[in-house]
Amino acid sequence: MTKAFQLIVLAALIDAVPAHAASAAGKPGNPMPFDLAFNRTDLPWTARPSISPSGGLLAYTVRNPPVQGSADARYLPNGLPGSAMGNRVFISDTVTGKRTAIGPEGSDCWAPSISPDGARIAFYCGAEHGLQLWIHEIKQQKDRQLGEAPVKAMLWSGGEPAWAPDGTEVFVPLATDNSPVMPNNLKPEAVAGRAQVAEHLAGNEVPPAQAAGDDMGDMQAHYMRENNATLAAVDVATGAVRVVVPADSTPAPSVLQVSPSGKWLAYLSVFHKPASLQTVTLHDIALVSAQGGPPRMVAPGHRVTEGDYFLNAYAWHSSKDQLFWTEEGKLWTYDASDVAAAPRQLAPGLADVTRQPITVTRDGKAVIVGVKPLDLHDYRDPYPQALALVPLDGGAARIVDLPKDLVFLKLLTQQGSTAWQPQADSVTVQARDPATAQTVIVRIDLRSGAYATLWKGLGRIQLAGASGDHGSFFAAYEDLNTPVDYYRFNAAFSNKRRVSELEPRLAGMRFGPVETFETAVPQYDGSVTNVTTAVLLPPGSKRGDRLPGLVFLYPGGKVSRSAAEFGGGSPSTVPVSLFTTRGYAVLLAELPIGPDGKPGNPIPEMVDTLMPQIYRAAELGYIDIKRMAVSGQSYGGYGTASVISGTNIFRAAVAISGLYDLPGGYAWMGRDGGDPSARWAETGQGRMGTHPWADLRRYIDNSPYYRADRIQTPLLMLHGQSDSACPVEDARKMFNALKRLGRTAQLAEYVGDGHVVSEWAHANAADAAQRMVTFLDRYVRDVPPELARQDNRK
Repeated sequence: MTKAFQLIVLAALIDAVPAHAASAAGKPGNPMPFDLAFNRTDLPWTARPSISPSGGLLAYTVRNPPVQGSADARYLPNGLPGSAMGNRVFISDTVTGKRTAIGPEGSDCWAPSISPDGARIAFYCGAEHGLQLWIHEIKQQKDRQLGEAPVKAMLWSGGEPAWAPDGTEVFVPLATDNSPVMPNNLKPEAVAGRAQVAEHLAGNEVPPAQAAGDDMGDMQAHYMRENNATLAAVDVATGAVRVVVPADSTPAPSVLQVSPSGKWLAYLSVFHKPASLQTVTLHDIALVSAQGGPPRMVAPGHRVTEGDYFLNAYAWHSSKDQLFWTEEGKLWTYDASDVAAAPRQLAPGLADVTRQPITVTRDGKAVIVGVKPLDLHDYRDPYPQALALVPLDGGAARIVDLPKDLVFLKLLTQQGSTAWQPQADSVTVQARDPATAQTVIVRIDLRSGAYATLWKGLGRIQLAGASGDHGSFFAAYEDLNTPVDYYRFNAAFSNKRRVSELEPRLAGMRFGPVETFETAVPQYDGSVTNVTTAVLLPPGSKRGDRLPGLVFLYPGGKVSRSAAEFGGGSPSTVPVSLFTTRGYAVLLAELPIGPDGKPGNPIPEMVDTLMPQIYRAAELGYIDIKRMAVSGQSYGGYGTASVISGTNIFRAAVAISGLYDLPGGYAWMGRDGGDPSARWAETGQGRMGTHPWADLRRYIDNSPYYRADRIQTPLLMLHGQSDSACPVEDARKMFNALKRLGRTAQLAEYVGDGHVVSEWAHANAADAAQRMVTFLDRYVRDVPPELARQDNRK
């Protein structure tokens, strides 16, 4: 319930018109067709690309999910993640641009990893009985399955095949009998006369041994099923499997990285929590010989990085078997080659070290970390406001401040943890200008702190890695009128060459302009801050046209970032271009509210931060304030219903996959057991800070369901019947409340579909978008301005 899971790239008309035109009055010109808008060709964020040492070859995954959707499945019947449906591995020659698909035709393949000598690619492909390891011989252009061992399919990046430095073995996580689907694809069958029962225990019913060793119960079992693996080495020549870390080891293994010498594996344990209702998640960092043996615990209770989960928890040195990680604001290291060694702190005088980045300099003499954390409460770890260069010879750390007007995003690195340094004493940083929502690439001199802007624009850059000589950098790039593809950038980021072609039909499409403005808004603590609102206009429109408007929101999130994506992206998992090409001005509003896990009052906070942006947009002439609608998905669906319970300014609202009754949903039990709603409400986005029996009034005051009598705005709710994050029952309750009160409302439930519209069956997603447009046209766009100003709602 924290964010949209998938990047959407919109498909053009098969017989595409180069541009979609709409009149300044907001009437549609050539609107985006519903059935084609959900062509979901994209680069899955759960599958990292791989670059050959020379930089001449790029291996990557393209996703074309089937039109029937994935039913919100975390795992499919054959044990593959739902996000793997329609995946295919491609390799591109980065000089000629030639693209070749690899892997067995008709299989779901992903997670490519190029060998150290650039001769082979290891990758995963799904089969009837699970996931298998495959090898592509680049010179021979041949694929072969490498043995029969069932690979453990992970939901996040970080579980890709890992090559031994000499290229003779590939290290992979293998499935266990506790995996979502067993290695032999068999499930326990009912035994005649034996009860089939799911048991849940609490209080004195919990066996003492279980209570003493694990108070997480069902949730910990869920983590084990999804993440526990046997770590093994597979011989490239024979396919023989050698177990390195059994699944029942302590700590329980999950994903691994190989040391520079190949003598050691570092691995992350299965997730665990410090307490059952905590949203904080921990794992352990452990070390083991690549030949096997008992694991060494290196860093117990390491906090999981927000957004990356398996990535950036630690880093290997580029040439030494030395680990680095941060914890509790301190930088730590461990020498794997010294059996008697213990973890030691680097630069003890360095305080407030951020969780990311952890990067080794190109010469291997220092490690770069972030300091001076800035917490934006945007579902990410705090951002560094400075970089610290920590010499490994024990010298004093050097602090280099980052540009004050930018928010740090990433330090550009090679594919591992080595900094990308075309200039030896400088590093390159990806940042964001919060005032304009633009992406910025900056080169910073580590000696003087001077910096130069290499590139700046309203575009989205997903970093991939660099060539071995540091001369080129690879990244996926897109902007409003440029569909996503991989590009090769030169060292100065002054030019780029496209090296992939995901969807040729998108070429030549053009959308309307994007503009941004800042607004001062009050915060939960009484302070005032500036927020950025992005405005996407129909083609041919301009500021001053006062168009009918639609605002997308996701409280606490940086929704304006979506303006950098092709067509304006899909901030509520429904494409923005469906509305801009139909004459609507779309506002991407930022709603900073109180931090997760702290007692708050999200509904009035949302209204307080949203309304100044609406008034400002009207003052600037972007929108007709009497013809406005609001929409959001998941927590944004909750936000949508919340906002219209606090203001009557909107003429329509669309809530997608939302939740509406905080106390009523508090005790909902997830399909894998546990109490995810209780954690969400107390220590997560719910911002209640305690259980309903301690503060029932605040639960009710922040539930749209109990504020239904205040809602006058026509409300459309879209919900998948198989939504495992926000159960459809909550939407039904909200609808029935409005129905009983005689308010205008519509609930559309989609059979077999889950939480995210972009993952729904193609026909269902198109129907949902059609309903949105029809609903908005009826209550917003087609209402004559003179009638809109009379505000004749009940």
